[in-house]
This record gives sequence, C-alpha cells and structure tokens, in this order.
Amino acid sequence: MNVLRITMTILLGVFLLFPGQALAVEFSIERSMIDAEVQESGDVYVTENHTYEFDGEFNGITRSLVSKADGPEVTNVQAFENEGPLNVEEDNNFYRIYRGGKDETVTITLTYVIENAVTVYEDMGEFFWPFFSEENESDYENMVITVTPPVPTDDVLALGYDEAEGTAVTDASGKVVFNLGNVSSGENGDIRAAWNSDVFAAEGNGEIRSDFETAIQKQEEEAAAFAETRGWVMNIGIVILGLAAILLAVLCIKVWIRARRVKRKADEKLSPNGPPREILSLMGTISFNYYHMMTGQAVNAALLELVRRGHVIQETEREFHIVSRDGLLDHERILAEWLFDTIGDGETFTVEQVEAFAKKESNQKVYQDYEAKWHAAIKEEVDAAQFSKDISTHRKLVIAAASVLLPFLVLFPMYDLLPGLFFSILLVGGFVTYILAYHPRTLEGVMINREWQYVKKNPDTDHWSEDDQMRVYLYGIGTKDEKISGPIEKKFAGFNPSMNHGGVDISTLLLLSVAISPGFESANAQASTTAASTTSTGSAGGVGGGGGGSGAF
Repeated sequence: MNVLRITMTILLGVFLLFPGQALAVEFSIERSMIDAEVQESGDVYVTENHTYEFDGEFNGITRSLVSKADGPEVTNVQAFENEGPLNVEEDNNFYRIYRGGKDETVTITLTYVIENAVTVYEDMGEFFWPFFSEENESDYENMVITVTPPVPTDDVLALGYDEAEGTAVTDASGKVVFNLGNVSSGENGDIRAAWNSDVFAAEGNGEIRSDFETAIQKQEEEAAAFAETRGWVMNIGIVILGLAAILLAVLCIKVWIRARRVKRKADEKLSPNGPPREILSLMGTISFNYYHMMTGQAVNAALLELVRRGHVIQETEREFHIVSRDGLLDHERILAEWLFDTIGDGETFTVEQVEAFAKKESNQKVYQDYEAKWHAAIKEEVDAAQFSKDISTHRKLVIAAASVLLPFLVLFPMYDLLPGLFFSILLVGGFVTYILAYHPRTLEGVMINREWQYVKKNPDTDHWSEDDQMRVYLYGIGTKDEKISGPIEKKFAGFNPSMNHGGVDISTLLLLSVAISPGFESANAQASTTAASTTSTGSAGGVGGGGGGSGAF
C-alpha cells in the first residue's frame, strides 16, 4: 500500500509540474493550408486545413489564436473533419479540438473570422496579421498562406516578415500566396498585404502606399546585401576550410611518419626477448604507458611492489607490516603514509581496515585526497624523467591556426551555410583532438613503451629471473591486463607460496594479489560514492501582440 501511495504521489507531482511532458503526444503537422478571404467590410474569413500524422493514441489537436491588443478580434471558431463538426473548447484564446484516435493521419478544418482585420486608408486597405508566432511549440512541415481580396484587382502590394520574408507571390487578380514551406517551432512569420481602397466599403484617412513601397524596397535591399555578404562568406569560407583541411592532413601525416621512424629506431635498440628495463618505478611506468590513467588495481599493485622490494612484509594474507621507509620515492612515501599511518597503526594495516576506513563517510574525502596526492606524485616522477617532448610552441601555433575557423562557426549558420558549418565543426573537432591527443615521446620514452608491448605480444618469461617475472606480473595486475599477468598466473598456479619474512617469491605475490584485490576494489568503490549527487508563460510574439500556434493532446 505504501509503495502504491508513493508511486501515485510521484506521478501526480510529475503531472502538476510538467503537464505537457506528462501528456506528451507524438505527432507531426505534415501540411497546413491557410486561406484568408478578405471581405469588403474589412473582416477576414479564414479556413485552415491542418494534416496531422499521429504515432500512438491521441485525443485531438490544439490551436492558439491570439487576437491583437485593442485591435481585430478572432471570433466564431469552428472545427470540422470531412464536413462533420467537431467539439471545440476555448480557454483564453487556446482552442482544443476533440478528435481521438490512434496511429492515424487526419486532416482537421478550422474556420473563424478576424473582425475588423483590415485597416483602410485613403489609398489602400491593409491586412497585417501573424497566423503563428514564437510561442508556437510545433513544427509546420509545409505551410502555405493564401490571401484573397474582396474583388479582383491588380493594385496589390505584399510583404512577409521573419519566416515569411521573401515568400510572397501576387497574381493579376490581387491574390497573394505566401509559400513558407517548413516552419520551425518558436518562430515568427507575420504577413502583410494591401489593395486599392476602392475594393473596401469603408473610407479611411491618411495614406500607406508610400510607406509600404518603402518597406518593400528596404527588405529587397537588405536581402540583396545579405546575399552579397553570404557570397563573400561562402567564398572565403571555402578557401579557409580547404587550407585548414590541408594543414590538419599534413600534421597527421607528419605525426604518423615520425611515429614510425621513432618506433623503428626503438626496435633496433631493444632486445625483443629480454625483460623490460627498470627506468621508472613500476607505478611510474604504468602511468607513463597509460597516459596517467590508473585502474582500480593500482593501489594493490603498488603495495605488492613494496613487498617485492622488501620495504613491506606480509604478516598474513591480508595484513602487512612496513619494515623500512629508506629509499622510498615520493609517491611511495605517500602510499605508506596513507595505508600504514592514516589507516593502520603506523607499522601495520589490514585490508579489512582499508575497507572499514573507506566505508565510513567522514573518511571518504581523506581517502580521495590521499589517492589524488598519490596520483600527482606518480605523475611528477614521470614528468621529471622528460620522456615526452616539449611541444608547447608547436601546440600554440596549431591553436592559432585553428582559431581562424572560429568566426565561421558563427558566420556559416548566420548566413544559412549549413554544409560549411558542418565541415567547420568537423575540422575544429579534428584540431582539438590533435592538440589534446598529440604527446610525442622521446626515443627513450618510445623504447619503454615498446618493450612492454613486446611482453604483451610474447609472454614467454621462462628464461627471465624470478624478480623480473614478479615485476612483469605486478605490471599486469596494475594495468588489469590479463595478457601480461595471465601467463605468469597460469605458470605458477600450482606452486606453494612461502609466507616467511625472509623474502617473497612469485607464488606468494599471486596469493597476496588474489587475497587483497577484492578489498581494495571495495574500498575504491566505497570512497567514490561521495563524488556523485519551470514552467513559464509569455505574451504573443506577432505584430501588435497577435499570433498563435498548433499542437495536439
């Protein structure tokens, strides 16, 4: 009962806070034909045909018809399907047309009157109206608006704004067709048409023809300037994109050639069957080869490395005692302080203590801080070895060259050059990837990486010393690479481990790794758990406050 009550409360909350999302209906408006017949009286009779394609169940469609403030008013809204009337409910200019179904394509016809929609002057009568506005939340896939004068006349002026700009076509009878095509949600698109005042019954004051013709001329000039600038942007952009593509290709080819040349030199210097050299510490080698990315078994491997080198001895399978801190590297001292001093009693610690410490919420930040300090100290060891080339100047030059593309990320969409935008994003992404990923290594650095690759490809370690085999095994544990650790595990699986304090053999390391691995995995998981944890309204956006939109429910 409690579960049911909680579930119902959550569902009710979602419904109240996000009613649109809670009752979302999947649909598209495939076609919208709006016919506006201007009357001699100045009223406009409107017939709208909207074709909806529904995916799933639906109850009907919606239409918002917002009248202008202190101006023309929308009245007598009715809805039909195949000449059959449909139920219409109105709430503050928002109309619900009821016609339920499932997985259908339906065409709904709306009719209404815009009273006093035409403003009559001495020379012309003007119809200026937004059939949709930025408050519209649905896309119109194909919209056509046709405006017909009271009687045929060849004295007609027409103009569209925003989405309707440049779409007006007039004929000899005075009819105006605005072929808008696809109209995205959240857009305005006012239409404007005017005819000789003789076709209207009313008489007006003042003149509008001159202002209307000036508005048409201004829009044409702006369109011509836009087209000219668009041409310049396109031509310059093509050159810039071409040069940028060539530069990126040259950089990548040079990187590839250098990498092959350095690898060839490294291979000439290395013995393919010998054990990896100890140039860096075990954890430094792992950090260097994996670009400072550590696995969940890194602490496990680092502890067992101290056991291998004799700084730590195992009291039992899950209890450890530190016997010497002399000669420890900085990151090894931090590890010893973390495990033995902070978690243990200064000399010993158990894996159970590590798990209990990490599980306690007040300790989790301390655990994470030590882990971060430990990682940073390992990175410092690697950086101090200078096995990566300094390419800061090269990187700055590449950034400077790539920055030439940035203005076009704004200019291309501004001038509707979407293919150019696509290739700009592609090239910028390519340069960013190059800048972040290109970390060329010195010959010695490549040699370190290559000799561990040899181990992975040819895990035959029979002729190596046991100490070298232990080091290789711990490398495989620290990187969670079973291709390196697996063959050694299989080779020594049947051996009896020696748990005396006089030294450690590889069988003991295998046993200890298996024993402590789950504990450190659990502690890391526990410590990482702390890392994680409006509805608005607006006014209509069309000319003079009018507008509207479409939807479904």
